[in-house]
Amino acid sequence: MATSAQAAFFAVPSAGLLDYVLLVRNTSPAPFSIYSLLVDAQYNVPIGPPWALANIQPLSGPPGWTEIIGSSGHLLFGQTNFQGTAQASGYILSGAVGAFVFQSSTNPPPAKIPFGCCFWNGKNQWGFCFNGQAKRLRCIPPEFLPEFWRWQRAPEQLAVGATVVRVGADDEGPSVNVTYDNVGNVIRMVHNPPLPGPTQNPTRAQRRRKGHGRGRQ
Repeated sequence: MATSAQAAFFAVPSAGLLDYVLLVRNTSPAPFSIYSLLVDAQYNVPIGPPWALANIQPLSGPPGWTEIIGSSGHLLFGQTNFQGTAQASGYILSGAVGAFVFQSSTNPPPAKIPFGCCFWNGKNQWGFCFNGQAKRLRCIPPEFLPEFWRWQRAPEQLAVGATVVRVGADDEGPSVNVTYDNVGNVIRMVHNPPLPGPTQNPTRAQRRRKGHGRGRQ
């Protein structure tokens, strides 16, 4: 059975770079779920230039996912380990959306970014890879919003009509606050690093973050 996915992204300036939010929707039928992702590269295709992005630095992904860079910062690879079920593993289920946040020095943003993702069949096989092109967005598509954004009230200092939503983990993982106006134009994005756990020393966690830069911990 054929698998499929759709992806879109938007980007805003951040400290001389661009913050990118990549939205990946699993459009495959159940029980196929996404466990692996390539950004600026595709599966079963030779990896190499021309590249859409440069100097990629991962910031956050869905709960349970780990992201690393390859080819001198030109591609991003993400994956989550199997934990018995798709839900427990953090796989992107059929019909669901995963949000991946990273920085890149590429400015202006490209119109499209190649991507690829692989699926689990819900039984005993992994693979079933699909390749596509993520399209750049200037506004958050309304059809994405109800399904995965966690709404928050906008602070009083924001412009009238502005709304803040949070992308990322619902627990103590990294996340990004996205501010957009009443027609969906992205105004600002702020990255929130992971919070220290209940048994973690906050001072030690802060030193570890400084030692590793802004990448995913």
